[in-house]
Amino acid sequence: MDPDPRAPQPHALTLLRSLTGIVDQATAVSTAVADNPSVLNEVTPELRARLMKLCDAVFDLDYRTANLSAPPPGVQLPLS
Repeated sequence: MDPDPRAPQPHALTLLRSLTGIVDQATAVSTAVADNPSVLNEVTPELRARLMKLCDAVFDLDYRTANLSAPPPGVQLPLS
């Protein structure tokens, strides 16, 4: 019997966990910058540009995913 192609695959779950961790860290950084923008004055121009790009990407991701629905019925994503 072939596995259900809709079921999460182990490599996909590993990737999802990694991406979730990266997004969580990026969100923490962007929130810290939003709460205290003067911190950008303490970094190099190159790092400042990268941080601003990261913040923009996180806010864009938050906006794009705000209305995503839950996984399809029968699919449960692991919490850790």
